[in-house]
Amino acid sequence: MAALDIRRPGVWFGEKPTQPRDDALWVYKNSQEEEKKLLAICELLKMGDFSLIRELQALLFTSSNAPVKELALRLYFGVTDHRGVDFFWDLLKSPDYEAARTFALYAPHSLSPRVLPYLFALLEEFYDSVLRADIAYSIHALYPMQEEFNPNLDLETLRIQYRRASEHIEEGVYYFRGRPAFIGDLTKPLLSAAYQARARGDALKLTIEPTLVSSWSGVKCPADYSTLVDDAGLKQLMDYVSELAAKPWRKGQKYFYNHPIPG
Repeated sequence: MAALDIRRPGVWFGEKPTQPRDDALWVYKNSQEEEKKLLAICELLKMGDFSLIRELQALLFTSSNAPVKELALRLYFGVTDHRGVDFFWDLLKSPDYEAARTFALYAPHSLSPRVLPYLFALLEEFYDSVLRADIAYSIHALYPMQEEFNPNLDLETLRIQYRRASEHIEEGVYYFRGRPAFIGDLTKPLLSAAYQARARGDALKLTIEPTLVSSWSGVKCPADYSTLVDDAGLKQLMDYVSELAAKPWRKGQKYFYNHPIPG
């Protein structure tokens, strides 16, 4: 089985592990290289073993390897529960441009409304930069405050809207696009985008949903943002969605490789 390419991981974190847990743990404990440590942590997480979450946090603080830090952050967003979001208070004390960009890119994968205040803080810090639209989009993807996406959000208005919206957020529930997260609400836009791409003879051009369904299920989505959708590709996606629909999913629950993440 090919190892996950840290620099080009694609829409997921690799195949489901076949090796014993102790083998992955041995690799983590006996490796000096950050990449090998990260891959070992990833393998354990895919098995449903979350015992090295603190080590993943430490890697985000100590690593100077940009691809390692980016994949580690994406992985952390994929597996953290709501309480784990508070870890970012220390990580984002003095964010540079790259740290803010990466955070905004993967923050919606957390599915946790508790990440929104951090995005608001980043939006204020980088409001006059090109990052403003990226951060605003992340807020909109996780919990939209307005019907239409607006990259030029007024910060004070946004905070007022958030305070109103927070009255309707249920404790312990994971959200996507303002609704309790559910696999059907990920696969519907996936299929809709695929039909439109097929009609245009174009690429899928969808970013978050292919990644979330892949990391939730541990089954790789057959299309990503740049995949050209033809008849065969559309059929693959329809079969994929049918496969996912046959599994038991709970609304408001978050998953990583079919393992539920506690609220």
